[in-house]
Amino acid sequence: MHQRGSVAPSSRARNCISRRRLTQNPDLDLGPEPTRLPVVRWDAKLYPLLLFFALLLLSQPIPFSHRQHAAGGLRCVSCHNPRGASAHMGFPPASLCMGCHRTIAAPKPAVRELARLAAQQQPIRWERVYELPDWVWFSHRRHAKTPCSKCHGPVEQRDELTAEVEISMKFCRSCHQQNKARAECGTCHESK
Repeated sequence: MHQRGSVAPSSRARNCISRRRLTQNPDLDLGPEPTRLPVVRWDAKLYPLLLFFALLLLSQPIPFSHRQHAAGGLRCVSCHNPRGASAHMGFPPASLCMGCHRTIAAPKPAVRELARLAAQQQPIRWERVYELPDWVWFSHRRHAKTPCSKCHGPVEQRDELTAEVEISMKFCRSCHQQNKARAECGTCHESK
């Protein structure tokens, strides 16, 4: 019972107090001390682990190395061309890949799968690494002078892609301000 004007202890504090009182009696067996879970704090040591699990969850249908293709002389626009009115870059059709892979690495299982998709005129079901919300309008064509790595990271150095750059409104606005580009709401968002 607490005195008038004093604050009653919380239920957690009452449990600790009563456990302390009970543990003073050597004849009582209260069982093991309650275990506390370790507190995991975000730090740079966890990044490789998170990256590993992200790669497991984001597996592509066909292994593809941007590093290997860039070393062979291909540029981003060799495979990714702005398509349609919204100027989405899109993914290349399997038939484009087969332009080179009819002879290069043809016996490899991944290239055989490409050949099958091309013959059936089926798209490669790539998992997107970057995706903008529906309420954001973005044109790769209008950003043609911006290096791809500014928003996508050093893709030409990667065997597997992960989201290396956080694409956010803050990120886009800072780039627009640095380059003295329009930054009004209607530039990227449809006005209602």
